[in-house]
Parts: sequence; structure tokens; C-alpha cells
Amino acid sequence: MSERKTDDATLIEALRILARTLTTEDGVIPACLSEAADRLAELVEERRWVPVAERLPEEGVEVLCLIQPECACVGYQTRVFGQVVWNDEGALFRPTHWMPLPPGPEANGKTELPTD
Repeated sequence: MSERKTDDATLIEALRILARTLTTEDGVIPACLSEAADRLAELVEERRWVPVAERLPEEGVEVLCLIQPECACVGYQTRVFGQVVWNDEGALFRPTHWMPLPPGPEANGKTELPTD
């Protein structure tokens, strides 16, 4: 079996086509496929790298930044002014892309803390 990776847009569209064409007596499976396609599209959008030329994060929001020319992916508490980001130590960076931080680990609605 060859490994083939399908891009997100193709996978989402395939789920939507399957949801429209599949028929079941109760309609539950097509509804679930349609909901899965919608949720996958939301997750893909939430987790994509946003070019700074497209838009900037809101001021004071923690984000991951792709920094050029170092190409390092780092998280900072940011204050955004134009296309320049300062971290808490006052270091100056010029990010090319950014993305929101993912939510922290949670169990039963509470953040899990490491135990020694």
C-alpha cells in the first residue's frame, strides 16, 4: 500500500461530497460526515500560518511567530506595531507569519499540571 497524503481542502471536499451522495434510512451518517467536514475546515483555518501581509494578530495576544531570517518558531507575549514584534525583553523581530497558540492541555475542564 503506497502512502499518499491528501491535502486538507481535498479531504474536506471529499467528506462533503460523500455526505451529499450517501443515503441512509435515518440520515445520521450523512449528517455526521457533513459536520465532520465543517469541523475539519474550522480546525484547518484555526491552525494555519497567517502571513503578516494578510493580517496581523490583535495587540497583546500570545502567538507563535515565524521569524526571518532565523526561521525560528517562537512564542511571545506580543505588542504589535505595524509588522514589528517586541518581546518582553525588548528584542526586536520581524515575523513573516504567525498563528494563535493552541489551547493548553485540559482534563475535566481543568488545566493539567505536571507532578514530580
